[in-house]
Amino acid sequence: MEMAATKDLDLIYEMILADKEFFKIVTNFHSSKWNNLNLEEKKQLFFDMELRVSAIFGDTPTNISFSGDGDNLGSYHNEFMFINPNSLEGSSSQYDCLNTYLHERRHKLQEHSHNGNISQEIRHTVSDETIELWKKNLSGSIVLGIFNYFSAGSGYYFDQPIEADAFSTADYLTIRIGKEVERYHGKDPKFAEYLMAELKSGVHQDKENSEKRLKHILETWDKNEKKLNAYKELKEKQMEYLDELEKISDTQLYSFFNEYIWIHLKAEERSRILQELDKRDALKENRERLNIGFNEKAVTIDGREILDVLSLYALNDYYSNAFEKGIINNILKESKKEGKLSDLEINLYENGEGKRINFYENSKHPFLFMIQPYGLLDSKYLSEKLNFFKPYAINGINNEKLQYEVDWEETLKGYDLNRIARFVESFYEKDFEEVYKIMLAKMKDNIDKDMNKIR
Repeated sequence: MEMAATKDLDLIYEMILADKEFFKIVTNFHSSKWNNLNLEEKKQLFFDMELRVSAIFGDTPTNISFSGDGDNLGSYHNEFMFINPNSLEGSSSQYDCLNTYLHERRHKLQEHSHNGNISQEIRHTVSDETIELWKKNLSGSIVLGIFNYFSAGSGYYFDQPIEADAFSTADYLTIRIGKEVERYHGKDPKFAEYLMAELKSGVHQDKENSEKRLKHILETWDKNEKKLNAYKELKEKQMEYLDELEKISDTQLYSFFNEYIWIHLKAEERSRILQELDKRDALKENRERLNIGFNEKAVTIDGREILDVLSLYALNDYYSNAFEKGIINNILKESKKEGKLSDLEINLYENGEGKRINFYENSKHPFLFMIQPYGLLDSKYLSEKLNFFKPYAINGINNEKLQYEVDWEETLKGYDLNRIARFVESFYEKDFEEVYKIMLAKMKDNIDKDMNKIR
């Protein structure tokens, strides 16, 4: 297990205990003071403690939130620390709460260390080898569903470097601080209880089979690294096509929409890829091109940011705009050749003021938008397009499915016309065709009333 070396912890201990303000704050953990604090005062104690620690460590204060329940005493993620408020009251020892804070605070230091975002004073307390292990422990890919971190409940949770280090650090500092507080304020029965409980539990101190577990962890990391490197090579090979988008084949262009590749692209690169796709689509579909651009955060279509973190969202928004701006016009042109008013024309009828009196806006009536003629055609078009791109988007190496297959499935369900029909029938307790005819009849009636007004 990769635990912090005692001499390194001594350096950190001396740094924080040398701060008079910090020591003044932690004296409140002595039962003679703690028992006289109400819940809000106990919470404030942690805020005050964090302000001092962040000043000592030379970083920004962590956002502390008191939330959670059950047995989980706390957690840390991306500048946010969560402490279970139940642990501040009842039978829990206040030294367990201090331990939790120090444990989660150590995770912040670990996270900052491998990002190079720590002061020189703190950097001297951690070896390069340790930081490299932390970096590996925190590595992975959400898109691929590959993680080097073993969650609580796993048999390897306590043995992985960042947890072994956080437990040993928090245990060591809590005991040193507790003893120092007792030296000034006398023996504390709650501190004695804490020490006894630590000796009895010792779950993360368990040495049995520790080497075997750590060996398994390192072997798992090696396997994950090989897999991650294979995907990185795949991405790098695909990126070679970026400078010649106009020359590459359709298949090579579509491969940019692989979720692993897409999530690593910049907004400007995504914009260029969508522009090339739009150029080819517009030619095939005989429609005008869309106005696709980008800003620092996202791709834009007609100046509006589109949700493009996943290629799923980018393609969904892109083809929604393509349908609205071009495909719909092609459908209307074809229907006008037949010489009679089509269902779509009835749906899109405009009165004398240019208002669509039969059209249901998606933002106001999402259900009715879906089952009106425009919505049904929109669903059909999007279903065809997204189903076409799905294999490019979610297939990984050796045809493994990427992490976001569920997102694709759920989105495609929303455009499944048979599923829409079944939902309508269960909601209205009528056949879909009957519901559709009633809707269309109402639309025709609206047109007749409007025409009578004009006359």
